[in-house]
Amino acid sequence: MTVVPREVSATVRVFDSPQAPADAAAVAALEAGVAGADLAAPAVALPDFHHKGDKEMPSSITIATEGTVRPTYTSASLNCGRALMALDVERPAVTAVTDFFNRNATLPHVALLALAVWQDTLRRIILHESAGRLAQFETRGAGRRAFGGQLFGHENDMPMFGAPAGYGLGQLDNPAVNDDEAWSFFENVRKAVRIAMQDKALPAFNSVQPHLSTPPTRRQLAVFRRDVVRRYNGGTEFRFQGGDFEIFPRQTNAARLGYPNTVLGTAVVYAGVSVAVAFTAADFGPGI
Repeated sequence: MTVVPREVSATVRVFDSPQAPADAAAVAALEAGVAGADLAAPAVALPDFHHKGDKEMPSSITIATEGTVRPTYTSASLNCGRALMALDVERPAVTAVTDFFNRNATLPHVALLALAVWQDTLRRIILHESAGRLAQFETRGAGRRAFGGQLFGHENDMPMFGAPAGYGLGQLDNPAVNDDEAWSFFENVRKAVRIAMQDKALPAFNSVQPHLSTPPTRRQLAVFRRDVVRRYNGGTEFRFQGGDFEIFPRQTNAARLGYPNTVLGTAVVYAGVSVAVAFTAADFGPGI
């Protein structure tokens, strides 16, 4: 069977064959559904095109609009596994970091790193915090998962929860999330950005500022960025000893020692909590 495209109208293109033509009633429903829409191109009906009676639109369609978001075109509930909506916008972490940076570019603890470095750092933090899935909502199904000797219940499609108290893409827990931050991926990311670039960056800057040269060296920038990453997970990463910085993780625990390595893709060999380790150029991480 050969499938070929044909123009049904100015707004609908169908991929079918003479042996298995698209259902005329379903085509009419598609035409009615896209009437008056800001189509970027004719709506496409794919070879397995069909219309289920309880759905507002036929299934197996592809529709591109120029300036509006129309969830009804998905034919099924978003995130159900059978529908996909794509937006031609920047990733939320990039957008949120850019916005925070532009509004606070005169603050020394923000201006110390270039915008591109902040964007990459926050992307890495959020990717790790969301277990590499960049998911605001639970997709692993319902179940119980153990952490620290306790069991925590998880429900599919609920805000992603990471024990003991983290929610969403940024695994926000302190301060606790509000409703918007739990349910909106953008508000969750925006809060994560503020925590990293303000709540964690300011004390990290205060710890390195007395030792900064003009202009700052790559080493000093790497110390600041790595300390921000450590502080996002809890604790501090460095101390100034003998005229230089050395890794000296405090207020953390053995299980979390490797957090900066995971986020930044480095390979520091930690010797333990409150145990000094040399910080070399190989540990600076990307973008510095």
